[in-house]
Amino acid sequence: MSAIQHHHHLDRRQIDLILSHAMWLPRGRGFTDRFMQRDHPTWVFDDLLDTIVSAGLGDRHRANAGGERAPEGVVALDFDCPHRWTVTWNGGRATSSGVWRGDRVMPVR
Repeated sequence: MSAIQHHHHLDRRQIDLILSHAMWLPRGRGFTDRFMQRDHPTWVFDDLLDTIVSAGLGDRHRANAGGERAPEGVVALDFDCPHRWTVTWNGGRATSSGVWRGDRVMPVR
């Protein structure tokens, strides 16, 4: 079985920064739009947030209220879309959205 190769990478600092921009205040005042144009111009904010939530690294409702951060021990999130991701944890352990089968990720049931 070969390793999954993802196209996008976020470290813990970037994940926390995205979660901080989910709060209603930065979104309502245009800070989130400027942040996305500067740091992630090819992505839609809600798609990035969906990826983080899908990977279990944040909660959309808590992020909207403010103060949400990635869980302790997260090193990075590598992904292609909101449902195809791999999380790397301290110590090198990884969790993934599915099982690699050739050119597809098969969901774990």
